[in-house]
Amino acid sequence: MNDTKTLTFKDGDISLDVIIKDNTGWLSAKQIATLYGVTQRTINRHLNATYKSTMVDTKDNETLRDKNVSIAVHSFANAIGKRPVQFYDLDVIIELGIGFGSNRGNILKEFVNKELY
Repeated sequence: MNDTKTLTFKDGDISLDVIIKDNTGWLSAKQIATLYGVTQRTINRHLNATYKSTMVDTKDNETLRDKNVSIAVHSFANAIGKRPVQFYDLDVIIELGIGFGSNRGNILKEFVNKELY
């Protein structure tokens, strides 16, 4: 398993700490909301709708697959040691961005890929 590291992604008025693990970038729902300029509630609503469409039990460190849906979810303990926070991989982040008409997810992917390779 790959080591985990954190990189800071900056684009315009935003700055996000991106977790890099398993050759992809990971953001929390709150960070995705910041990336796309929407509320966390909006992100959670879209994620929940996607989960319901998979009809698969969601567990940490599990990839959910459906005909058109693949969601990688990973839980990392937050900095203060409270309950784990779910993070979502670049595929999920980009898919959400398409729905919001934003290309910031692709910019984030280019940033992560440049750091990885």
